[in-house]
Order: sequence, then C-alpha cells, then structure tokens
Amino acid sequence: MWRHPNELRRKGFTLIEVMVVIVVLAILAAIVIPRIWPTVREARESELRANLHGMRASLALFYAHCGDWPSKLEDLLATDSTGLVGGNGNPIPPDCFQGPYFITTPGGVLPIDPFTGARDWQYDPRTGAVHSASTKTATDGTLYSSW
Repeated sequence: MWRHPNELRRKGFTLIEVMVVIVVLAILAAIVIPRIWPTVREARESELRANLHGMRASLALFYAHCGDWPSKLEDLLATDSTGLVGGNGNPIPPDCFQGPYFITTPGGVLPIDPFTGARDWQYDPRTGAVHSASTKTATDGTLYSSW
C-alpha cells in the first residue's frame, strides 16, 4: 500500500532546530554569566569582611576580659577557661574568662573562609591579628590576606 511521503515523516525536532536552540542558549549564557560572576565575588567578599569583623570583635572582647589574646582562635568557642593558655603562654584565669566569645556559626565552629573553603585563618596569638589565608586579589586590588 502506497503512502504519501508526509505520512511517513516522524514527529519530533530536526537536527537544525535542536542546534538553533543550543546556539540561542549558549548566547544567553554568554551574556548572563559575566554579569552574575561579579555579584558572586562581591557576596564572598562581604562574607569575608563579616567573618573577620566578628572574629576581631570576639578577640578584642577576650583581650578586654583576660588581658591576653587566646593562644588559638578555637579558644574563642570555649565555654570555660580550663586548659586555656594565653598568647603569652600564661594560663587564662577562670575569674576573668566569660566565654564563649564567638558563637555566631551553627555547630559552634569557626566560620569557613569563603575564598579558601576551609577554616584556615591566619592568626597571630602575640598580637591578636587574624587574616584570610587566601592568596587571591580582591576587587579593590588588595590581597584578601591583608584585610
């Protein structure tokens, strides 16, 4: 039995139609992604600033109460001074300690550096200085590690 050629055609998209859709999507992605990327970076920079501000405020409060910097950043999370040693090597007296000093993260851990993806903060217990361990450059041209 003879059929008309149009009846033999299958329903669906041709290769050309699929290719046109892929090209259009690629063009849209090329336009949108560069506009979104700076926003993501600015959000990470804002998170880094907030993390550093919180840790520095906690360190200042620890110093105001105890007269010394903690020997490590994790000491800001302690609930009592048992076994805590100051940055100068002397034990932290229990009568001055009023911790925990830093409790803004879920689970009671230090925040993650948004640029390194780890809790690898650079901390000097002699001066109380805390910085990012990232070697990347910020949008303002400075290094994140200098913030």
